[in-house]
Amino acid sequence: EDLDYVLSTMKLLGSKGTTGTQASFLELFNGDQETIDKIDPMIAAKMGFEKCYPVSGQTYSRKVDAYFYACADAGTAEEIAVVKLKDKGDAAALMESLHDHIKARQGTFEEYNPEQLPLTEDAVVTREGRYVTLIVSKKSGLVQKEFQNFFQQEK
Repeated sequence: EDLDYVLSTMKLLGSKGTTGTQASFLELFNGDQETIDKIDPMIAAKMGFEKCYPVSGQTYSRKVDAYFYACADAGTAEEIAVVKLKDKGDAAALMESLHDHIKARQGTFEEYNPEQLPLTEDAVVTREGRYVTLIVSKKSGLVQKEFQNFFQQEK
């Protein structure tokens, strides 16, 4: 019940720069606040969220993550994500983002569940054609091999 409640009220981080605000986007769009105000709702809708946090700090993701880790069965760091790109040119940016995601997870597990840290250290981010995968597992190599076999069959 607690987890259902949190999921139903959860907000998306949205488009925030390194300081947790949209200041860099405001500069990018030459001070056009009206355009900036439209970005978060568009991203939230695309991702299936109703709202975004207006401002975030460095602890945002850790607080949200910690709750889910506490609710998760055994609190493992294992996760697999597969993203199919519309444009192959987006692969490098997505892969960089996934590496940043892994670093954030490492920070979380260092504080809240250090025995899970080795899983994040052995994480794999790979690309096959239009697909980018993130694999955090005790069997990262085996999972990666299975994905590669699958993608080879798709060609």
